[in-house]
Parts: sequence; C-alpha cells; structure tokens
Amino acid sequence: MTTINRILVAIADPSSRQQPALGKGVQLARRTGAEVEVFHCMFNPYVQGERIYGSRGAARDIEALIEITRHRLEQRAVAVAGSDLRMRVSVRWDYPAHEGIVRQALRHRADIVVTESHRHRRVARLFLSNTDWQLIRLCPVPLLLVKSPRAWTSAKVLAAIDPLHAHAKPSALDPRILKVGAQLARAFGSQLHAVHAHVPLMGYTTGPMTEPLPYRITGREARAYAKRVRKGVTAETRRFALSERRVHVVEGEPVRALPRMARRLGAQIVVMGAVSRSGLKRLFIGNTAERVIDALSCDVCVVKPPGFRTPVPARPHHLPVMIPPL
Repeated sequence: MTTINRILVAIADPSSRQQPALGKGVQLARRTGAEVEVFHCMFNPYVQGERIYGSRGAARDIEALIEITRHRLEQRAVAVAGSDLRMRVSVRWDYPAHEGIVRQALRHRADIVVTESHRHRRVARLFLSNTDWQLIRLCPVPLLLVKSPRAWTSAKVLAAIDPLHAHAKPSALDPRILKVGAQLARAFGSQLHAVHAHVPLMGYTTGPMTEPLPYRITGREARAYAKRVRKGVTAETRRFALSERRVHVVEGEPVRALPRMARRLGAQIVVMGAVSRSGLKRLFIGNTAERVIDALSCDVCVVKPPGFRTPVPARPHHLPVMIPPL
C-alpha cells in the first residue's frame, strides 16, 4: 500500500443508525482524497434454499432484496458522507460474509478495508466464528478494525513491531507495519510512534525430573539482552526517521503492555501484523495478535506480510442461484 486510492468500507448492518466504520472510512477518504466504496455482503438461506421460493422465483426475489438493501445503504452513506466525496454503494449476494468482503476488496483493488469490530469471547476467537477474526486471518490488504465510535482527532498512530521475531513473524512484516503506520500518520498530519514489548529474559536449567526449571539471570545478562533488544528496534525504525522519544521498548507480555502503551500515548490507531495459521496450531499456541486486538480499546489496523496470498477463492462455489452483479 504505497498510497490510499480506494477504501472499502464493509457494513455489517445497513439498517443500523450508528455506523462508526462508515464515519471513519469517510474521514480517512477526506484526508487522502481516496474513493470510498460502501459495501454490504448479504445472504439469506431461506431465500437461497432450493425448496423455498417467492412468487417470482429465487433469482428475482434475491435481486429485489439486493436493490432494497442497496437503496437503504445509499441513504445511510449520503447522510454520513454528503455528496462531495467520490463514493459508490454496492451490495452482493455472497456467503460467508468474510469471503464476500475479501472478494470485493480484490475485485475492486481496495487499498484498505475498514470495518467495525466488537470484543469477543475467547471461545469465539479459538473457533474463528466471527467475521472480523476471519478477516484478520484472510484479508490480503490492510484491515482497519473500528473499535471506538469516537471520530479521530489527532489520530496518533502506534506501530507495534517485533524485530526479534519472538512470535515467528516473517522478517519483512515489521517494515510493512511501519510503512502503513507512517502513511496513516501522514494522512492525519500526526505522529508515528513505534513500540516493542518483550518478556523478561529467563534462564533454564534441567531439574531432577529432567523438566526445564527457570532461574533468574544475572544483571549483566539482563543488561546485555536489553541492549540487544534496543539495538534491534532502533535498526528497524531508523529509516522511518523516528526520534528516540517516539521509539518505545517496554517489558511485559504484549497482551498487557501494548494496550497500556496505547493508553499512555493517547494513540487512536494501533498498527500491527498478523500471520495466518492453521486451526490446530492456533488452538495450541494461541495468537498474540488476536489477543492484543481484543484487549485494545482504540482502532486497530492489521497488516499481512508482503506476498501474502489469501486462500479465499475468487468466485463463490456454494451459490447455485446466479445473480447479476450490482
């Protein structure tokens, strides 16, 4: 994402009066001059079913539903954005919703996807039953999850990096996080900060039952490790011309340390990376990125490593009723 030219705002409920994702997408468009596409992915299994048809047949009933929804969504969009933005409204019959959103982003070459997110229970994250968590895994372009309904003011941006790759992140991901963060900060005339959270260094020895036992390392070893961490963070942020006061190295688990730093700085957007993993691997080792996102109260922009290819197919293979695109 070198520039933001096309913004896809994915709306979950077109009938809702409160549309924070739409408001944030419009605000970003005004700052960047980008075109906005307001999009809703809809599907009704009763209409789609093979046995249940309206008086005009399934295809025509679906077309009517799409047109009614599009008209309602257009009214919402105009009420929020006015008529001076480059904006279009589209509705497609697709399922599941996260795949429909990814397909639309690819279809229209979106540079960023903006959607609303809510806090989820742990079990929902583990089994990926929510659209936003699926998008975290599968969306190939930067994904801006709107968690706060408040409009951005200074939009101070915090980039969360991991130069030591403690969580098996690809080495090219941190520069991408910083690049997207710098772009968002520049759009709002704001500051980019970078943070790296690391757990204290521990030593391990073999116990009587051959199990590893932790022990406290010496002060010298701790200082040498802290120096190495700082050196890695500085090397990663140097080309983005971040002053020392805008580069933060904090000790602690990222799930607690990153939200604490975001609150301390008054960050309105946190940019971080996510790596798609298989279900079983996620289940056993967890996903730090998703836990941090759930803990943050500000908006979050999630980016993938360069070269990431989404496994979402270009065409839905589960919809027997063919609907002309609108």
